[in-house]
Amino acid sequence: MNVFRALLRLGRTKVHVGTDHLGNKYYEIPEKAAITSKGGYLKARRTVESPYSHAEYEEGMIPLEWEAWVRGKRNNPPTQEEIDKREQKTQLVKKRAQELEQKDQERQTKDYEEGLVAKPAQTKQIGHASAPVYDKVDSAESVSTGKDFEPSAWQPGQSTSKVK
Repeated sequence: MNVFRALLRLGRTKVHVGTDHLGNKYYEIPEKAAITSKGGYLKARRTVESPYSHAEYEEGMIPLEWEAWVRGKRNNPPTQEEIDKREQKTQLVKKRAQELEQKDQERQTKDYEEGLVAKPAQTKQIGHASAPVYDKVDSAESVSTGKDFEPSAWQPGQSTSKVK
């Protein structure tokens, strides 16, 4: 089967379309007429060759515009101006969000100082979130009642029942 696939790929060379500022190279393998089971054409493919391995990959190592082109969401490869324009918008949004967060923190601090808003209670969660937390009674002897079971009340080797 691999020999058959190799024969289908004959004459299909990848065309270098562009390179981004991160060193990723983008290629397109054009459509080709061939004998296939689904109509006689091998569809065009788009690929990326990254200078990084899969283990080194992190989010954002392929610009959004290039990723859209590789996935077929856009017909033409992006220009550097498009990428720069989107990057500037992203930086502006991040800057505005940071300023808004700072203003909100200042407003909350002012409201706390004026007594308009109560500060959130600082609780210490112990154990599972759905389990109630009770203060532990410091005693040498564990006590267990019929309704409430405490795991420390039972000791191996002790028998509370009279039936043996």
